[in-house]
Amino acid sequence: MDRQDQSRRGLQALEPMLQLVLDTLPVRVFWKDLHSIYLGCNLPFALDAGLRHPNEIIGRKDLDLPWREQAALYRGDDQAVMSSGTAKLNYEEPETGLDGSCKWLRTSKIPLKTAEGEIIGVLGTYEDITERRATEDALHRTIQVMENSPAVVFRRVSGQPPRVELVSRNIGQLGYSAEELISGTVRLEELVCAEDLPRITEEIRAALEKGADRFQVKCRLLAKDGQARWMECYVLIEREEVDRPRAYQGILIDRTERMRAEQALLESERKYRQLVNNSLLGFFVTQSHLLKFCNQRLADMFGYHRPEEMVGKGTREMVDPQYWSTVVAAVRERETSRSPGRSVQVRCVRRDGSRFDAEVIGSRIEYEGQPALQGSLIDITARLQMEAEQERLKEQLIQAQKMESIGRLAGGIAHDLNNLLSPVVGYSELLLKDFSSADPRRGYVAEINTVAERAKRLIRQLLAFGRKQVLELRLVDLRRVLQGFENILRRTIRENIRIEMALPDHLGLVQADVVQIEQVLLNLAVNAQDAMPTGGVLSFALAEETIGEDAGHPDEPPPGNWIVLTVRDTGPGIDPAILDNLFDPFFTTKEVGKGIGLGLATVYGIVAQHDGHILVDPRSTAGATFRICLPRAEAKDQALPVSPVEPVIESGRERILLVEDNETVRQVTRLMLERQGYQVLAAEGPIQAIALFEQEQRSVDLLLTDVVMPGMNGRELFESLGKGNPSLKVLFMSGYDPGVVTNHGIANGEACFLQKPFTAAALAEKIRLALGRRHPSS
Repeated sequence: MDRQDQSRRGLQALEPMLQLVLDTLPVRVFWKDLHSIYLGCNLPFALDAGLRHPNEIIGRKDLDLPWREQAALYRGDDQAVMSSGTAKLNYEEPETGLDGSCKWLRTSKIPLKTAEGEIIGVLGTYEDITERRATEDALHRTIQVMENSPAVVFRRVSGQPPRVELVSRNIGQLGYSAEELISGTVRLEELVCAEDLPRITEEIRAALEKGADRFQVKCRLLAKDGQARWMECYVLIEREEVDRPRAYQGILIDRTERMRAEQALLESERKYRQLVNNSLLGFFVTQSHLLKFCNQRLADMFGYHRPEEMVGKGTREMVDPQYWSTVVAAVRERETSRSPGRSVQVRCVRRDGSRFDAEVIGSRIEYEGQPALQGSLIDITARLQMEAEQERLKEQLIQAQKMESIGRLAGGIAHDLNNLLSPVVGYSELLLKDFSSADPRRGYVAEINTVAERAKRLIRQLLAFGRKQVLELRLVDLRRVLQGFENILRRTIRENIRIEMALPDHLGLVQADVVQIEQVLLNLAVNAQDAMPTGGVLSFALAEETIGEDAGHPDEPPPGNWIVLTVRDTGPGIDPAILDNLFDPFFTTKEVGKGIGLGLATVYGIVAQHDGHILVDPRSTAGATFRICLPRAEAKDQALPVSPVEPVIESGRERILLVEDNETVRQVTRLMLERQGYQVLAAEGPIQAIALFEQEQRSVDLLLTDVVMPGMNGRELFESLGKGNPSLKVLFMSGYDPGVVTNHGIANGEACFLQKPFTAAALAEKIRLALGRRHPSS
């Protein structure tokens, strides 16, 4: 008994100690019987139940406590543990607290057994995990947000080597897993493009030196597939000491698409600016006649280096005052409409005060919230010059067409006139040789011959301005021509007109027909004399001029080297109203009977036939000024020919076959040849000529034939006869203009050609040339 008493007293002494231990545990402890009726608990549990002492729990059920809503749940767990005899450990369950809030518990329950192993109840513990669970939930939500965010979150810890402690799984957008970086299989530095790494290292160093707790960089990271992605990186620095970072926390945001969009926008803006600034049009925006915007082209037009120099200037100072009212009217018209109106032509003023013509068009817009006018301007100076040049060329074409029409008329009548004049010239020349100087009839014949010669010159003038005259071109020094012609001029021009010559010491040569050039000089001199009835000064000047490719003046000949003959008088000048008709055939301002209007037309035709240009100075009011420009020839092309010696008419002994379908011309030509000693076989056409030649072919030395004949022309006749006599010589003659002759196989300017009407001397000279020797005795 003493021993049992001692044990009972010992246990009684331990009970307070056990209760103290239970009450000081950080967990709640409770135990129930087989019916889930509480047998005891520790103090923290009693406090959770709203009791002041653990003993107050004895005999109560969960339905009697604040968490009655969970009573059935708890009883179910109790019965499961007791019936199975198996503990249920560390599971989470809710509990309604004293204030009605829901708490979360981590509970463990085990069967309560006797020493013999009999289950007599359940022993349980729980701890309040509400705050920890809230923290875990918040962390879970943070991780979810982090994982679902396009930004990559990372933490990199300093050390040797530094390591990535944390990285969000959306690092997968670069093709890597979080495990690869956390394990060190892939180092963060390896992802940075090599070109960007030095710059990033320098930016981190600068941030550390400044003591900054954060920094921001842009860099390119290489994805696993090798593609570079632009990343924007925001980093917080954790420091152990001021100059020693412990770790870097940051986020990486993929900015590749935005960078591409920005680059595309910049490229689009660059192309837009390039297009606007390099446009042929000057673009502008104005408000209240102030320039608000312009492109580089407009600045260039007005003489400014940059558009900014023009912005803010008034548009009135950029427009010629004479055109300002036009601009104002156009602006008012556009203020009532948004559609582009008609373009207007204005004259603009550059920065240096010079002018240029422009075409402007504009429309109404809103600019910076205010009504404005936008428009374009184009410099049309070159276009106006081109239009003026086209007009000038059109006038030249009209003039050429006039000359061509008259030329056709001249060519059409030349043949008949020449055939009519040929016997007059020939017979009058023969009669002059037959009459002695004392015979009074000689004067009559001489007058006939003079009139015939005048008629010949008239035909030559008609052919000249129609460019139908045959030219005998040679290299000519115009100084010598003027020097030799001066005496003729002084005998022709009245004494009250002073002639002045301004001739250079050296002058280039021209390809020209001296006779035709003298005709030009004479015609201009006679016109000048008529313009100065009371006397004056007639001057001739020669000069060399070189016109460059950039000259482009409508009053100048094309680029090249020119010899310029200037003829000027001191008369009243030329009325500008008649300039357009000045060179028209038969146009004259003289009284009836004092001129037929062929003088200047002849000059124009001769100059044009020499590939030259004749210009009239319309600005001269103190007299008429003509400038004749002839192409300068190179002296090395051929030696300057010696002036021909006047031919000597000699008697000939050769036999000539004369073919001419005009009987009168044939008779007088035969008479001329026979007077010169030649034996003549005359035929009226090709058929008769062929018959005579077949009879006399061994003794025929020369064929003198008309070019245009019925049935067969002169060239064809010569080729036909030449088959039987290859040594046969030929001399062609015609009263048609050279264009018609050329069409019949005779080259323009051919040596063996004689233009009708001709003199006996001209016939004799051509005969000797055709036979190939000067004198018959040679």
